[in-house]
Amino acid sequence: MKEARKKNLIFLLAWLHYAQFQQKVSSWTSFNIQVHDRKCIVKSNVGYLPTINAPATSMATINEVLNQSLRIMHSLKLTSITCVFDQAIYCKALEIKSKNSDLYKPIVLRLSTFHTLCTLISIIGKRFQDAGLRDLCIESGVVAEGSVSALMEGRSYNRAVRFHKLSYEAFRRVARAGFLPWVESHHPQDSAQINNALEDIGSLADDLQKSTHDHVLKSQAFQVLFEQSEEYMEHLRKMNEPPLSAFLAVVYRHGRANAAHDSCIQRRQLDVAPCLHTSNAAMVFCIQQHQLR
Repeated sequence: MKEARKKNLIFLLAWLHYAQFQQKVSSWTSFNIQVHDRKCIVKSNVGYLPTINAPATSMATINEVLNQSLRIMHSLKLTSITCVFDQAIYCKALEIKSKNSDLYKPIVLRLSTFHTLCTLISIIGKRFQDAGLRDLCIESGVVAEGSVSALMEGRSYNRAVRFHKLSYEAFRRVARAGFLPWVESHHPQDSAQINNALEDIGSLADDLQKSTHDHVLKSQAFQVLFEQSEEYMEHLRKMNEPPLSAFLAVVYRHGRANAAHDSCIQRRQLDVAPCLHTSNAAMVFCIQQHQLR
């Protein structure tokens, strides 16, 4: 996760390098394709199990799936086997396993990544929608008012991913103004290295290449920048004044987790600076500017 956060920070700072000008850096997916252009992609081999002609959510069907999984495990001489189910089947499989714990002990049950992310999105919505997240969603124009409830409840996955990506970047953009002054006051000895790292990331933004990206990622200056960025976020989370900064830092942590999981919401850091006293106005402006780009 730490390595993923480092790569994500490079993307964010490269993106924000052109925040005040015509944007040259592409979105997260395209950015990572460009900086990993020489990476060999191995094709996956997908195999299909025999079809069971019965309702998928039937207890008898799920029980048969678990039994067949055990037979496959024994035939391959494995000590355990993992079964991934959607939400409807997972809860019933868990019930069957709990009643026959000794028999199905080698089976590891997992909820699918998609349903896990939908649950996480609904948790974020439930916790923060009445704290301004719903208003931010509507006022920025990202989602129509009639679709907000589905987004907050985790039922509108694509809309939720897009909104959290945009809001995450907006948090980061608002926060950027406070980071360098904080470094100057708390860690002045690191200012030169942080400025060097920002210059290297600016060069990467001008010419996206894997070699340049790897050079930035492994440089000592960027390691200092990353560590100070993490410390700054922790400082904001623990500070008591202004309370809005600490509160929004919590929102950021949820967004980052959701984002990190799927490439889902990868991005945007909520380091909060004095301009956060302007309620949602600055956030709405940042999200709208991102959409125009």
